[in-house]
Parts: sequence; C-alpha cells; structure tokens
Amino acid sequence: MAFHSYSDFKTAIKNCGIPIAEAEYKKSVSTPYACYFRSAEDSIYADGIPVITKTKIAVELYTEKSDILSESKLESWFILNGINAKKTERAFVESENYYETIYEFELIFG
Repeated sequence: MAFHSYSDFKTAIKNCGIPIAEAEYKKSVSTPYACYFRSAEDSIYADGIPVITKTKIAVELYTEKSDILSESKLESWFILNGINAKKTERAFVESENYYETIYEFELIFG
C-alpha cells in the first residue's frame, strides 16, 4: 500500500493490531503498546511548494516481557503495507520496567 501523506499513514497504522499513538500517550496505558513519530523530513520543492517529502519514522514498541506475538503483529502490518522497517535490538528499560523495541523506516509522500 502506498501512503499519499503522513495523515494517511497515521490513519492506517491504527489498524496494526496493538494500541498505538503518535508521539506519546497522554495517560497511563498497559503493555503492549506502541508510539510513533517523525524523526526527520526532507522535501523537494517546485515553485516553493513541497512536491515530494521523504519522512523518517520511528515506531517504539513497549512490552512488559519479551513479546514475540506483539512484535509479529507489528511486523506483519509493516509487510502488509510494503514498509521495509529496520528493527533494532530489544532493550530492557530498568527505570520503567519494560522492554522497548524500535523500528525505523522511511516513507515518501508526494
């Protein structure tokens, strides 16, 4: 699936199979959950108007234990939507007592 805009991506990722929000949750949420955000953008302009925008996106998955099922749901959603996400190593965040797995990818909108 091709996303025409970041807004299209935001709408679609809500169907990834786990609770997800942009940037952060405003209230406490039980695991598993995920957050996503734009980490960088670069646009190509024509007549002062952006016609193509390359956006780097990070999705952070939080789980209370090693959770292959939640990772699989998210990874399946990426594959279904033609997203080649790079998965970083899962890390335990001691101060919060959960695991964090980060996925990074680029999307081009235009």
